[in-house]
Formats: sequence, C-alpha cells, structure tokens
Amino acid sequence: SEEALCLVEIKRQWRKSLLHQVTRVPLSQGVIKLSSAKPNIENQEEFLTQIKSLVEPYTRPLSIVLSLPDLCARTSIFDFSTFPTKNQEQTALVNWRFQQDLKLDTSQSRLAFGVYVPTSVTDSPSSENPEKVRVLGTAIRNEIVEQYERMCLEANLIPTAVGISGLDIFDLYRPNIHDILEAEDHPHA
Repeated sequence: SEEALCLVEIKRQWRKSLLHQVTRVPLSQGVIKLSSAKPNIENQEEFLTQIKSLVEPYTRPLSIVLSLPDLCARTSIFDFSTFPTKNQEQTALVNWRFQQDLKLDTSQSRLAFGVYVPTSVTDSPSSENPEKVRVLGTAIRNEIVEQYERMCLEANLIPTAVGISGLDIFDLYRPNIHDILEAEDHPHA
C-alpha cells in the first residue's frame, strides 16, 4: 500500500500454507504513488531504507515472492466460448482481449492468467453454452515491476516470483476454503 511495506512469512505444510507472521513498517506520505500506468516508487531512497529495515533480522541474500498492490496492475475476467489448449495461443488470445476490452497496450507488460474451473453446479456453464470458459487475467507494465524488483535487489532480496496481493491472498487461502465451507455446513452439535 502507499502507507506501509509488509513482510509476510508463510509456513508451508503438507498441501497447505499457513500465515506465520506479518511485519509492517510505515512509509511517509508520497514514497509510493500507486498506478497501473507508471512507476510507483517516488522516493527510492526512503523506500530502500524501509525495505532494508523490514528484513534486517534475516540472513541475506533472501529469496522472496514479491506481492505488489492490486492497483499496480489491471485485472479482468474474460469469457470465451472456447479456449485454445496451446499456451502460446492462449497468451495471444488473452493479450488480444486486454487490448480490445480494456484498450490496454500489453506489448510492454507482463501477463499472467488462469482458467476458471467451475466448482459447483451453480457455477457450471449453462446448457445454452456448455463450453463457456472464464479466464482471470492480470497485466502489469514492465517498468512498474522492474522498479520494485530493482529496489529488492538493492536490499539483497531476490524476487523469485511476482504477484498481486489480492490474488496472492486468495491463493494462500484457496486450499483451506473447502475445509472452511465444510465446517460451516456441518457445525459441531
């Protein structure tokens, strides 16, 4: 966020990830200005000082997953009547939809997407369109990602992956969602 940097420690267990610890350091106003159109870090010196203080207790270099604020990227759900099976064709099609639907030039962006698989009868495609496919796509400008990656590298942090915070939170809890829903359906008497 524009107000703080957070370090989130995740403990991995068999088929699940658990939130272990969250450490937060505040940022002065104006250090970051969130945008999906231009680089976000306006005061690189303070940003670097704060990120170094956040990871001070850890041995470095430290491999991290960099989770950027949602406002850094453009995310959308696209409906398709059919969807190709080859990755290169999928990428071209999702790129085209970003350009057509959102008027977004993706030539200078990183693109990630996933195919939505219905999980219940109510989510399944209608009988009128049994092959309907939904794709969740995110595009983020290279210059935005690269600025954050540069700051991490200067702090001796090695970003092994880059994500968007809202989607990363969902991915963290996705393996637990089934258990949570089941517990709600069968409360203890």
